[in-house]
Amino acid sequence: MMVMQKTKSIIEKIATLELESALRHLNLKRNPFEVFELFSEGLSEEELKKHETIFQDREILSSLLLNAIGTRRSFKVVLHGMAGVGKSSILNLVLYALRRERRYLAFKLNIHDDLIKNSNLLVKELLGHFGGTILDDALKAGGIMERLQAIVKRRKERRELRRIALLALLYSNERLSFESGSGGLIRAKLTIGIKPLEFEVTAEDADQVKIVAEQTRIPGTLLSEVLNGAFDLIQELGYEGAVIGIDDADKLTEEDLERTLMSILKSLFYPQAKYHLIIVMAERDGRKKVLSDIFTYEYVRPFLKDDFMKALEALYKSQAIDLNKPLTEIFESSVLEIVYQRSEGKLRDAILDCGRCIDVACGLGKTQIDLNIYEMSLASDEIQAYIKSLDRDDPHMKIIRFLYERGPTYTRNKALQTYVGVSAGRVSQIFNELNQRKIVSKMKTGRKVIYKLDLATMDVIRKGIYV
Repeated sequence: MMVMQKTKSIIEKIATLELESALRHLNLKRNPFEVFELFSEGLSEEELKKHETIFQDREILSSLLLNAIGTRRSFKVVLHGMAGVGKSSILNLVLYALRRERRYLAFKLNIHDDLIKNSNLLVKELLGHFGGTILDDALKAGGIMERLQAIVKRRKERRELRRIALLALLYSNERLSFESGSGGLIRAKLTIGIKPLEFEVTAEDADQVKIVAEQTRIPGTLLSEVLNGAFDLIQELGYEGAVIGIDDADKLTEEDLERTLMSILKSLFYPQAKYHLIIVMAERDGRKKVLSDIFTYEYVRPFLKDDFMKALEALYKSQAIDLNKPLTEIFESSVLEIVYQRSEGKLRDAILDCGRCIDVACGLGKTQIDLNIYEMSLASDEIQAYIKSLDRDDPHMKIIRFLYERGPTYTRNKALQTYVGVSAGRVSQIFNELNQRKIVSKMKTGRKVIYKLDLATMDVIRKGIYV
C-alpha cells in the first residue's frame, strides 16, 4: 500500500512538473481562464485589483445602484439579462462595497434546490442570513460586537421587541441554542468567536423565538413584528439600513416568486424602515415583469467588444510571466474574434472557451493558440459531454477504458473482446462509432487497423472527467 501511495505521489509530481513546463511555453504561471465569483468575501488586495480591472465595464450601473441605495429610503430593483453577462457579479460588487463601508447590513440569498421545492423556506432562510451576517460583522468590527453583547445580555421587565428579533435571527442561523434553566428563565448560549456568549432569557421569549425559527410558514403578523424589531436592532448596532440580494430568483415559478416577494415586502418595507432589495433573474424574453409597479428593472447588457477584450487581457495578465507579452501573442487574433462572436459578449462563456484552449495547448505542448487548437478545444467539450453520458458498464465506455489502460489495439484482440463482453463484429461497430465521434483515431499497419484514443480524448481523461 505504501509503495502504491509513493508511486502515485511521484506520478502526480511528474504530471505537475509537465503542466508547469507546458504553461511556461504559453507565458503562464497557471491557467487564468477559470470561472470564479467576482467580489466574493475575503479577497486579498491583489485579487480585488484584478476583479476591479475585469469589471470596469460595469462601473456606471454599479454606481447607479449604490447611489440609489444611499439616497433613497427604500430601493427595489431587478437586474435581468442573458445568462453569463455578469448580473450576479454586479450584485456581488454592490454588496461587497457596502460591507466594506459597514454602513449597511448587506447579504445575499441564492435560490437553491430546497427553496425551489418549497418556496416557503425562503423567508426562514432570509432570517438565518440576517442573523449570520450580524455575527460575521461583529467578529470583524469591535464596536458591533460590544453593542451585540449589550443587547443579548439586557433584561427588562417589559418585553423588548428588538431583543426578541435579535434572538430569532440568531436562532434561525443555528448559532444560538437554549438549555434548561430554573425560575422561569432559560439559559442561552451564542456561538460567536472562540468563547461562547452565555446569558438568560425568559421561557416566554424562548418560545416566541422557536415559533419564528422552526415553523415552515411563519405567521404574517409575527414575521412583521420580528422584522420591524430587526430594523430597530440594526440601527442600534450602528447600521443605516439593510440591503438584501436574491440571486437566481427566476428558478422559482412566477407564482412562487411573486408570493414570496410580496411576503418579504409586506414585512420589511414599511414607511420607517430603510431596507433595499436587489433581485437577479434571467432575461424576461417577452414575459410580463414581476411586480413591475414596485420594482425598477435594469437590463444588464453583454460586454462591448473593447471592454470584453480588456477583461480577457486583464485575466491573462493576472497569471502572465512576462507582462510585456500581450494576450495576442498567445491567442491568435482570429481566435479571440471567434470567442467574442460565439459568446455574444458573455464573459463567462468566453472564459470557459479560453480555459479549454489553454488545456488543449498544454496537452500538445504548443506555444500559441490558433484556429486548429480552438477547434480541438470544442471537440474536447463534446467528448467530455459524451463520456459523462456513458454508463460505466456500457461497451463503449469499456473500450475507452481498455485503450486508456492498455494502449492501442485492433478489433480482433481476444483480450479486448473478453473485457468488453461482446463479439468481434460488435467491437468493430463500436470502434466505427467512436471514430466518427472523434473519440478514437485509427491507422493501418499492414492488414490490421489499429485504434487508439484521440489526443483530445486523452486530454479530457487526464483532467479527471473519465471515471
